[in-house]
Amino acid sequence: MVDYRTYLTAFVAMFLALALGMLIGSALVGSPSTDRQQKELRALQQSFTQFNKQFGELREQSDNLKERLGRSDSAIRDLMRPHVANRLPGMRIAVILCGEQADTNFLRELEETVQDAGGTVVSVTRVSDDWLPVHPEARARVADAFGLRPYASDEQLARVLAGAVARGNGKALKTAAESAAGLRLDGVYERPADAVLVITGSNTPDRLVRAEAGQTPERGILTALGTAGIRTVLAEPDGDESISTIPAFSRLVTASVDNIDMAAGRFSAVYALDGVDGRFGIKRAAERPIPDLTQTQ
Repeated sequence: MVDYRTYLTAFVAMFLALALGMLIGSALVGSPSTDRQQKELRALQQSFTQFNKQFGELREQSDNLKERLGRSDSAIRDLMRPHVANRLPGMRIAVILCGEQADTNFLRELEETVQDAGGTVVSVTRVSDDWLPVHPEARARVADAFGLRPYASDEQLARVLAGAVARGNGKALKTAAESAAGLRLDGVYERPADAVLVITGSNTPDRLVRAEAGQTPERGILTALGTAGIRTVLAEPDGDESISTIPAFSRLVTASVDNIDMAAGRFSAVYALDGVDGRFGIKRAAERPIPDLTQTQ
């Protein structure tokens, strides 16, 4: 979720910069009289006091809003439990995190939701945007681990990485991770997964441009999983929808969730992993907030 304290802190920083600029400007144009200095300082102090008061009020409103959203999320989680029960009986779910995730606290609750549905998150694979080593010899070792030639492209390597995660090629993954610092493995990779949840993150204007140009790992990963016929769901946490990366990859998947860090999003992910198609979430690109409760695969 969006942390409004970030914006409030930015406002304070801008205000202080403005105040400093006024003082420096006064020093450059000449030495004003003592009375004038006192008046300017009093005016500045009054302005800062007023701004600080407004900042405190906004911070309190932000805290209250976050508390209310937290209670609402808990209520939704309790309400959805009966509807996800046994939706994923015995299913092995692999999670792939792309980019630098600002906050992954939701993963614990995601694992619990999958367990409530009768499934298991068997692995969590973190793939940074620069996961491939720059040094040619190290990159060649990664390519060799996946059975590719040293000059394999970034997208080719992302494709075989996804295949290894989905099919349970733990040996290749562990060998590759020894040379690729941006590839982190957590879980069991010795058996195939029944479905894969790909979570895109670290959304920024710059990353959105690169995602649309196919310069992030998601395109290769999603293309490989789709070609292999593996059930794949694309997701991202709630945030600024102007830099959402889901639309950049929507043609590669039939199901997506744009609020995976919220209870409703995790609920939608369970249905999507079970085979229900659709664009679920709260952003403009979503088709509906949650799946039809009566729908089955």
